[in-house]
Amino acid sequence: MKVSRLITNYLLSDTYKKLSPKTQNDYVFYLSKWYSPELLDRAISTIKTSEWQSLYDDLCINTPSLAIHTLATWRTVFRYAVGKGYLKTNTLREVVRKPHKRRSVCWTREDISKFLNVAYSRFEGRSIGLMVQMAHEWGQRVGDLRVLQWDNYCLQTGVVTIPKTKRKEATTIPSSKQLMEMLSKQYEDYGWQKYVVPSAKPDKEGGLLPYTAVRISQIANKIKEAAGVAPELQISDLKRTALTEMLEYGIPLHNIMSITGHSSPYALNPYIKHSLALSSEAMRMRKLIE
Repeated sequence: MKVSRLITNYLLSDTYKKLSPKTQNDYVFYLSKWYSPELLDRAISTIKTSEWQSLYDDLCINTPSLAIHTLATWRTVFRYAVGKGYLKTNTLREVVRKPHKRRSVCWTREDISKFLNVAYSRFEGRSIGLMVQMAHEWGQRVGDLRVLQWDNYCLQTGVVTIPKTKRKEATTIPSSKQLMEMLSKQYEDYGWQKYVVPSAKPDKEGGLLPYTAVRISQIANKIKEAAGVAPELQISDLKRTALTEMLEYGIPLHNIMSITGHSSPYALNPYIKHSLALSSEAMRMRKLIE
C-alpha cells in the first residue's frame, strides 16, 4: 500500500470521523507538511525510521513546535495502519524528538495597534485583525477563535463563551466596548452564517468555511510586513502576551484561570514570560523596593 492510499483510507475512516471538526482540520494541515510526490508514492512498508527522522529534523530547524505536531499526526496515521494490518510496525515510533525550547516572545501594545490599523484597512485582513484583537483581549488561542461561532457570543452583553475542550473547562469572558463595536460590525456582514471570523470560501451548506491555519499565517505575514511589525512575532504569541500582561498587572492566578479555563496554575507555565515588571512587583510586595 502506498502512502497516498493510506492517508485516503484514514481520512475516510470512522476513527477520523469521530474527531472534532477542528482536530480533523488540524490533522489535514499537519499531514500536508510532509507531502511530496516522492513520499506519497512510496510503499508504507519501505520507509525507514532514519527517513522519518530526517523529515522531522529538517522541519524542526525553524519550526520546532510545528515539527512536533506533524510527527504526532503522522504517527497517528501509521498507528492506524498497524491496527488495520496494513503494516507490521510503526517506524515513526522510533523517531527521536529534540528538546523543545518554549517560546517566550510577546507582542507590545504598539505592535498590536500597528497590526490592527493595517488589518482593518483591508477587506481580506478584517477577519484576521479581529482574531488578533480577540486573542489579545480574551487571552485565547487563535486556533480556537478561528472556529468560534456566533452562538457562543452575545451581541447585547459582549460576553463570549469559549467551549470546553479536553484540557480546559468552558469559560465566559466579557468584552471591551471597542471589541463589541467591531464584533457588531462583523455580525452585520457575516451574521447570516455561523462563524464569527469566516474565510471567503463557501461550504456545502450555503455558509462559509473557517480559515485554515496556513491561510491565517499567510495573511498575517503580509499584514505584519505592511505594518512594520517584526516578522518573528507570531499571532500564536498573543495568548502568552495577554497572560503576561495580566500577571504584570497583579491579577491573581485564580482570576486568570477563569479566563483560560485551566484547572491548575501549573498549566499556565508555558504561557508565562518572566519580566522585570513581574520581578519588580514581587520585590515591592516584599517591601524591598518602592
